[in-house]
Amino acid sequence: MDPTTIREQMLNTQHQVASHSKNPETLRKLSRAADPDTRYRLTQNSNTPWDVLNTLAHSPEAEVRVGVAANPTTEFPTLWRMSKDPMATVRWALAGNPTASFQLLRTLAHDQDGGVAANAEHYLQRRLAATRTTWSYDSRLAMMVPTVKPR
Repeated sequence: MDPTTIREQMLNTQHQVASHSKNPETLRKLSRAADPDTRYRLTQNSNTPWDVLNTLAHSPEAEVRVGVAANPTTEFPTLWRMSKDPMATVRWALAGNPTASFQLLRTLAHDQDGGVAANAEHYLQRRLAATRTTWSYDSRLAMMVPTVKPR
């Protein structure tokens, strides 16, 4: 069998395990894989332990960091740290994370990158609509304040 074909088959198997394994030790071992696609697939697996996601948040590949930023099981301190990631694509993905706090979304809504800011504002407004809360500017306090809509 051709060595290239064997390597492709091994990578395919590794990708499948990274995507579907429920074994934390297996997932931890795969987090050290040289292949960035394998590490990205770990970020898409809901069974990947939080410590692995925290480690992958420091990956040199933006694609892997995007996966961590979007993963709803990523720990809150890691999400905050990622809000300062130099790559706008990572911060954009972070804004869409369903577990991102209101405060984190408000911070991202003021991001220097217009796309990140717009995405954060979009998700912030969606969440606020779901909670019946609106934000308005209070000139006495010189800040935005929440208001709960009556039923």
